[in-house]
Amino acid sequence: MIRLLTQDDIPALVGIEKSCFSDPWSEKFFVSLMNNSCFTAFGYSEDGAVIGFICFFHIADEIEILNLAVSPESRRRGRGNALLCALEEYAGKTGAVRMFLEARMSNAAARSLYEKHGFQIIYIRKRYYDSPVEDAVVYEKDIINNADTRN
Repeated sequence: MIRLLTQDDIPALVGIEKSCFSDPWSEKFFVSLMNNSCFTAFGYSEDGAVIGFICFFHIADEIEILNLAVSPESRRRGRGNALLCALEEYAGKTGAVRMFLEARMSNAAARSLYEKHGFQIIYIRKRYYDSPVEDAVVYEKDIINNADTRN
C-alpha cells in the first residue's frame, strides 16, 4: 500500500536511510523537510510498516526527486517501481510538466529503474556525492511529451 507520509513516519524513514545509504539523512533533516510546504513523501507500507519511500519537492510545475529508497530485505519485488509510478500519477494530477533527480553513477539498479520510466540523462555532476566521493548522473523527464514507459 502506498500512502502519504507524515512526521510520525520519520523514525521509519531514518531506519531505511541508515540501511540503504552510506551518508544517510538524519531525523533532524527529515523534520526540516516535513516542515517545508514544497516537500512531499510517499511510503510503501506492508503489514503497517513503512518499507520504502520516495520524497520530493514540487515547486511550480516541476518535481525534484530527492530520494527513493526501499529497505534491503524488500528489494527486487517492485516496491521502488510502485513508488515511482505513484509519483508519476501525482505529477499528472497536479500539472507538473518536468521531473529531475540525481543518482550515483555506480547505482545501476536505480539508474535502470529511472531509465525504464523515461528519464533521460542531461549531464554529469562531478564529485557530487560524499562517502564515497562519486559523480552524479542528473536525469530529467518531460512529463507532457513522454510516452508511458512503465510496462
